[in-house]
Amino acid sequence: MANPGILSNENLAEEKDLAGIGRRIATALVMKTRQDAEELDGFLILLRSASNERAALIWRENIEQHYEKSLAARLSGTRVRERAALILALIAGVQIMRQAIGTTSLVESDLKWLTEQLTELFQSLVEPERLFTAKTRSQ
Repeated sequence: MANPGILSNENLAEEKDLAGIGRRIATALVMKTRQDAEELDGFLILLRSASNERAALIWRENIEQHYEKSLAARLSGTRVRERAALILALIAGVQIMRQAIGTTSLVESDLKWLTEQLTELFQSLVEPERLFTAKTRSQ
């Protein structure tokens, strides 16, 4: 199987519940940003052109209409657009820190550990009610 995009249809596939989406996004992100992975040219172009007002507008419209919209469509509950945007921000931040900047602690991190941490972060945005329920039970 080819290495799918982080927010590919495969990773966001319709299923009965949303339990696996956080893990699929985290796994794809960690694999796409590992040391021996190809740099994401489109992402680096976005990063370098963000200071140009016109380019930023084009990127913003593209991100909102494609990535944010399709991701929000898979979420349920309140504030789906905001939660989708936060997921995208986490993805972008990890890409910047691991690929563009090369932060040692993230670049050299154990891939399994990093995937587990990101899974929890993503899943808390995919299913915030699950996190709230777990916190309530532990109190």
